[in-house]
Amino acid sequence: MAELIEVEIPVKKHLKKFLCCRYSHHHHLSLTNSVGNLIFYMMRNPRVVKQHDQWMAHYPEKYMVKIPSYHLMEFKRIDTNITSLAVVSFNDSVKEIFEAEMFNYIHLMTEFGKEQQQAIDSFMQKYGILETDITADALKKSFYRFRKEQDSFLLKSLSSEN
Repeated sequence: MAELIEVEIPVKKHLKKFLCCRYSHHHHLSLTNSVGNLIFYMMRNPRVVKQHDQWMAHYPEKYMVKIPSYHLMEFKRIDTNITSLAVVSFNDSVKEIFEAEMFNYIHLMTEFGKEQQQAIDSFMQKYGILETDITADALKKSFYRFRKEQDSFLLKSLSSEN
């Protein structure tokens, strides 16, 4: 069995809970899923942008990634030092995955007769997300912006057909 190298990636609290529920409390680097590919890309292409260093305080939690040592030997250009730019990019990408899942969940729950607030509360409970991690109001506003954007896109596509 290959030795595992552990790397911690700073993340926001609610995103860590989402990742832990979705992929477990630590992620074995694999190229078979989007999060694994994202982590692999970050480590293959480390870019330093000093202006992102100031954002590191926004990521108080750590998500553990376990990398099989053969990846380090197989791909010589892997850097296990995660840059602040990579942390910001990782969190932004995971946020997109989180929101896509949340939007689908809320949409499905409301289609089956649940109130929007009940669906948001249920989603938070499903992933163990607390109000201190991210507020239900923030998730509600995010969902509202998503719906507004979808409605706008739909109107544009319908008007371009005429």
